[in-house]
Amino acid sequence: MRDKLLLLSFILTLTTIVKASIDSSSAASYYTAAVVDYAPSEFHIPPLNATKELADEYMLSNVKNYAKYIEQASKSHVDIIVFPEYGIIGGQGFQTRDQIYPYLEEIPNVIDQIIPCKNKSYNDYPITQSLSCLAKQYNMVVVAVMGDVVYCTNSSSSSDCPEDGRFQYNTQVAFSNQGMVIGKYHKSHLYGNEGQVFNEPSVPDIVVFDTHFNVTFGMMICFDILFEQPQLELLQVMGVKNIVYSTEWINANYAYARQVQQYLSYFGGANILASNVGTYSITSGSGIFSSGTPLVTDFNPNLSPASTIAITKVPIIDSSTNKDRSPRIIKDSVEIQSLAAKYKMSPGRYTTNMQGVPPNSFNSTFEIFKPESNQQEIIYSTNNGFQCKFSYETLTIPGDQYFALISFNNNFNTFWDAQICTMAACLDNTTAGCSALVFDSQTIFTNLVFSGDFDETLYHVNAMVYTTNDKSDYYSQYDQTTSTFDITGMNEPVMSISLFAPQWYQVNESN
Repeated sequence: MRDKLLLLSFILTLTTIVKASIDSSSAASYYTAAVVDYAPSEFHIPPLNATKELADEYMLSNVKNYAKYIEQASKSHVDIIVFPEYGIIGGQGFQTRDQIYPYLEEIPNVIDQIIPCKNKSYNDYPITQSLSCLAKQYNMVVVAVMGDVVYCTNSSSSSDCPEDGRFQYNTQVAFSNQGMVIGKYHKSHLYGNEGQVFNEPSVPDIVVFDTHFNVTFGMMICFDILFEQPQLELLQVMGVKNIVYSTEWINANYAYARQVQQYLSYFGGANILASNVGTYSITSGSGIFSSGTPLVTDFNPNLSPASTIAITKVPIIDSSTNKDRSPRIIKDSVEIQSLAAKYKMSPGRYTTNMQGVPPNSFNSTFEIFKPESNQQEIIYSTNNGFQCKFSYETLTIPGDQYFALISFNNNFNTFWDAQICTMAACLDNTTAGCSALVFDSQTIFTNLVFSGDFDETLYHVNAMVYTTNDKSDYYSQYDQTTSTFDITGMNEPVMSISLFAPQWYQVNESN
């Protein structure tokens, strides 16, 4: 009898161990993430020349809205949630450093291992404190963008201290599920008038943080995505396979927000958790992508503000077996839950004529054409000796829509030299109409080949396809060595196909 009891006890123990092992294995195969396409409070630029009290009141109104999404995410057992750039501070209406100063806080350094929640030392920093408490309350990693101020003197360690005695940074902050500041990243590449109010780090920040669910994340903000660093250091040198990316992306018909995010995921063989502002169509577009595949995306195609949350399970990528797809290696070194109505474009509704940074504003070459039914055609576009090529076949095409093959080979808005090939839907047959943002199409190119004669010793090519299907993934039909899409059997209408290549490398670079 005693032997039988011992045997039964052994079997029960073994069963418990096996079950625990299975549960542990299952839990380790994915984590649950959320991104918020968020429109800041009241859809207005925050008051300029505000007092600290007024600035806090405005920012806390956004944090209060964040709390609603965090609470909703907790009901789906979300491990990490990401909010956009300028979601707390609001739109970029600031013109001077003094105007934005009341909106900044002294964010703790990661090395100090500080939990601001209910910490009296942080009572004067209500945004930092509130976000810390939300992360702790809901047992969730919370990633948000704030303004960080670091005081300095030229007699201190910072010889380049600004005249006003402070560095001001556009800053992405990660709070652990216990409310501790575990990641603080200063935006490395400022865009537009940001340079009037913020500082750039002297060298690009390289920041990672670890989580309670055993996944390591790298950090990036908006315009950083088009630069060599920090992404190559994170993806190639460090082998990071998960990125939190906050942005206020200005859509353009050669670089729509979700497609840029998707390409980074493909290029790095990584999971990208991307949160954009949902103010209106010109700046919206968020998503979660895994090795180039969209798991869930969200977009506000309208001219009125809307905020949505997207939640999905994200597979944990084994960095030893899933390599990034860069042709150049640096050496030595699901489910959607929404709090707002979803909008679908009606067939044939080609909107909107609003423009981000349109290609007709920087001397591009346009070859405008109108596809016909049952057609085979080849289109070329050449700009400053650089040629783009688009060949296509069609079956039946309804409607009457123009497209343009657009080429560019020159300096891009003073940031870097760039080579761009874009095939984009148009509002009409003018260069202005072919520079507009278009969010719907009826035109299907059944088979197509799209390429450009890029100098890949100098340029890094971002390859993107934008169709009416927000889950489309055509990277299996993309040859990165030749920067060519060769797509057969396409059955989705196309808004844009783009090869956007900023210059990353120098002529005398040795590899």
